[in-house]
Amino acid sequence: MVPNSRGSLSTLPVLLLGGAAVLLSVFLLLPFFLRSSPLCYSEHPRSGVGGSGDGGGRSGLAEASRGSSSSDPISASAEDVAWLRDQLSTNALRDPPTTAEGWHLLRKGINPRSRAQQLEDLR
Repeated sequence: MVPNSRGSLSTLPVLLLGGAAVLLSVFLLLPFFLRSSPLCYSEHPRSGVGGSGDGGGRSGLAEASRGSSSSDPISASAEDVAWLRDQLSTNALRDPPTTAEGWHLLRKGINPRSRAQQLEDLR
């Protein structure tokens, strides 16, 4: 009994699609079945360390990372605010130049060669 060549050709794509569907579902569902512990690990358990939140001279972020209770507020220090203001002023956008030469100076930082020089390079 010889298999029909047309029948075997039609089952090959069906088998390939079925195999791809199985692999895709295993790939997507396998991490959910393997996850047995939380992804976030801490140094100390929440119940034992840092319950009162006096800080001992530490900032609010250090206190939170020690495992203090979630009801303790985290506040920014004056140093944090000064650092943020410095970053904002350093990275602020300046007023755009009003002259063509001013724009050219800005463009020089991106590509130091003029358009005419670039076109000459292509020849």
